[in-house]
Parts: sequence; C-alpha cells; structure tokens
Amino acid sequence: MDADVSELHQELALQRFDRARRFVSRVAERDRDKALLLQALVLFHKGRYNQSIDYLRKLEAKGYRHAELQACQARVQLAWGNPQGALPHARDAMAMDSRDPSYRLLVATALSESGQSEPAIDLLNKIPASDARLESLLLLGDLQRRLGADALAQDAYLAALERAPFSAAPLRRLAALFIETGALQEGAAMLAELAEVSELLRDEAFVEAARLYLLADDLPKLRDLVERRLTGGQADVEDLCWAARLLLAAGDRDTALGHLERAVALGRSPAQTAEIRQIEAVARWLDGREDEARMLLERSLQDSADPGPALINLAFLLLSRPNPPLGLARSLL
Repeated sequence: MDADVSELHQELALQRFDRARRFVSRVAERDRDKALLLQALVLFHKGRYNQSIDYLRKLEAKGYRHAELQACQARVQLAWGNPQGALPHARDAMAMDSRDPSYRLLVATALSESGQSEPAIDLLNKIPASDARLESLLLLGDLQRRLGADALAQDAYLAALERAPFSAAPLRRLAALFIETGALQEGAAMLAELAEVSELLRDEAFVEAARLYLLADDLPKLRDLVERRLTGGQADVEDLCWAARLLLAAGDRDTALGHLERAVALGRSPAQTAEIRQIEAVARWLDGREDEARMLLERSLQDSADPGPALINLAFLLLSRPNPPLGLARSLL
C-alpha cells in the first residue's frame, strides 16, 4: 500500500481526525490529486459516503489511477449494501496492487456479501500465512462455517487467535462454534478467556461460561471459574451471591455457603437480604429441611419489593442439575 495512504489509515483507525486533516494538508503541498484521494478517505471514515464518492468520481474522471481510489469506492458500495457494485472496484484495486493483502480481503468481502462463499474462500486461502490479517482469518472462518465446514472454521479462528491473542473477536467465534457443535466445556473455556481480555464483555462472558460448565456438570472447572471472577477485582455482594447460586446448583453446598457468609459480612440492602435468604432456603431444602426453607422464602418476599428475578434465576439453575429438585424449583416459580 502507498506510504501516504498507509499513514493516513493508521491515523483514521485511531480516530485522530485532526492529525489526519493536517497530514492531508501537507500532502496537498506536493500532490493535490493524492490529497483529494486522502480527503475522500477521511470523509468515508466519518460516514460521509456521498461526499467521499463525489471526490473519488471526480478524480476518476480526471484519469487519476490509484489502487486506493478503487478500494475506497468499493468500501462505499459495501457501506451502502451493494456488494455487486463493490466487486469491480475491489478487483481493480487488487489488480493494481496485487501484493497488498487488504485488497484481496476487500474482494473476498464483496464476494462473501454477494453470497459467493467458495470463490471468497479460494481467494483468502491464497493469502500467504505470513501476510494473513486477523480480519482475513475471521472472514475465512465465517465462510467455512457458512458452508458447514466446522473443522476448517475452527482452524481459521485458532489461527486468528494466535495472530491476536488479546482480541475478543476470535474468542467469541470459537465459543459460538464449540457451543453449536455441543462442545460445551470448550465453549466455556473460550468464554472464560473472553472475560479476561474484554472488560466490556466480562460479566456476560463469565455468566455464560458458568452456565455451560453447570450444564456439562463440570464442578472443578466451575469452581475455578468462580474463583477467577471473585479474585479478578473487589468482590461485592452481587458477585458472591452469583457464586453461591451457581455452586449450590452444582451441588457444592459448603463452598456456596462460604461465599454466602462473605456476602452477609459485607453488609446488604433489603433486596440483597432477600436474595441471600433465597439462597439459604435452597441450601436448607437440599439438606431436607423443607420447613426452614419455606420460612426463609417467605421472609425473602417481605424483604424485597420485587423478588421475582432472583427467584426465577434460582429455579432455572436448580432445573439445570442432573437430578433437579422439582418441588423446590416449582415453589420458586
């Protein structure tokens, strides 16, 4: 890729638009046509597609030739949902600069969005492993999944993860693939890693990973996951109750009650008091102390204005067990 274009892409990727504009101004001092091309790229990254395409078409009408001019036209067409219109421009860009893997990816993207999965896969497979970008490997995996080639999709996602070990995208795709194919523990492991690398997805990933370990009846890994969550920051009452519910549903009563004691020690609101009593009620029921369990549930209803969500959560966790206590689950619902 042209050095000026490459430098501008780096600024735009970081959304440093002021620096990008200054860079365009410097380029204009020596090459006005290229500066117009760079300005079109800036407009595209800002979502101003109509203005961007106007600049690009004016340059094309002047006879200006540049791979990035064609590539940007292809990107605008893709943004407009017109992959068939993007394809000729993407192919022209690749023909002008066949060494740049980003243009090969652009053609593959247009093919993919046109429903032409197999030609897109063939094109992506021709990218040398040393040049394969994260986006290329992810697209390759997505296309293999589309064709039902799960093993090949897994290979592509694992290669993407190796290329970018702290990226959420390959972890999410691997988790979805494993879950879809019934490999619940492997899916849970990917989600647990996702929770470590993505602050935004941390809570969601931990909760789903725990659910999968529970469904797989894998208590050791469930315990490890819970401890990772509780030691990853300052555990609060909500975290401790979450841990207690899970471990109780998995049959680990002693560890669950230990977390519950920590929750009590932290102090609690009326709603948290209700939740702790609900979890205690489950423990009593599992010990065969049904009268005490019912008493605690009745008290929890007095402590919280809206105990429904926590009760439903507990019921479904209990129903996930291999031999669920149906009587208790029904009473919670």
